[in-house]
Amino acid sequence: MISVETKDGFKAEIDERILTDWRFTHALVKSQKGTDYEKLEATHAIADLLIGDDSERLCEHIASKNDGFVPAEVFMNTIAELIKSVKQLKN
Repeated sequence: MISVETKDGFKAEIDERILTDWRFTHALVKSQKGTDYEKLEATHAIADLLIGDDSERLCEHIASKNDGFVPAEVFMNTIAELIKSVKQLKN
């Protein structure tokens, strides 16, 4: 497990093996192709695989900084930041 923290203070424990898991890789590809709905669905799958039950905690964290709302772009950018952090810590 790798401990990561976003620029705005969200902390999570992530199993670095997830980055090579087929389901994760498949969801990453789907998040880049298809309709907007398919991209959002893929991002949801990525979040579940990456941080599991912490997805709701991430939503609460984002909402606390955005007047109670969870802007989709902020959520997706935070997930991307977490992935990047894990990759950097692995190397």
